Amino acid sequence: MVFAKALLPVDLHQDADEIKTRGKFIQQLGTVYCQILHVAGFGSLLRAKQCLLNYANQLHEIGLQAEWALQEGIPAKTITNFAQTKQCDYIYIPSRRTNALYRTLLGSTAREVVRVTEVPVFIHKQHPPYWQPASLRTVLLATDFGPAVQRALPYAQALGAPDRHLTILHVGQRSADPHAEKRRQEQIQKGLDILTGLAKPHFASLITRTGVGSPARRILAEKADVIVLGRLNKRPLGDFLGSTAEEVTQESRCSILLVP
Repeated sequence: MVFAKALLPVDLHQDADEIKTRGKFIQQLGTVYCQILHVAGFGSLLRAKQCLLNYANQLHEIGLQAEWALQEGIPAKTITNFAQTKQCDYIYIPSRRTNALYRTLLGSTAREVVRVTEVPVFIHKQHPPYWQPASLRTVLLATDFGPAVQRALPYAQALGAPDRHLTILHVGQRSADPHAEKRRQEQIQKGLDILTGLAKPHFASLITRTGVGSPARRILAEKADVIVLGRLNKRPLGDFLGSTAEEVTQESRCSILLVP
């Protein structure tokens, strides 16, 4: 189970309903264990312990195993290091604000976590009322058929369920030469056929789409509950997102699962 263990960073401003809503959503991913983490400013640890214990108790009530931890440090670095040390399967980062602009744009700590992490990150941008579960019916897997999609594919497969739909999207640049373009189209279809064979058994239905132009713009035009993106960390540039992943992660109103 690739989503079995989640790291849930918190800032102590959440109430019980919000914590339970987050917990119920990550249960839809197959999560059974949640590690709650608060990164405090240096010297400001006194208030946090009882609050974190209450958060853990709220998650216990809905059937999640949960532990809490309190650390001092720089938030993004501490979160990513903690996720690796505790061998978390992914980091869950919800967007808290209700304004559409803020649901689209990431805050500074979340953006820094996404930039440096080597652990997959689920950026949850949906905001249903507390009494309604967030939808997880439509999944979009973006691919260039490179090594990044090989890393992302198991996570897309793990999101599969009998009531969920998958779209596989490839966007590239058209070849100037007609013969080269024909070969490109043949290679695209071959790649889509392979991914379809691997992913289709996990979903109720599956379609493929292709496009020409800017991959980020085309991905952002799609409607899905979650977009799955692979990203390779290539040293010495491993601290920087590729332009497509960065643009989609920052601007999409859909939730994002980024797999480094």
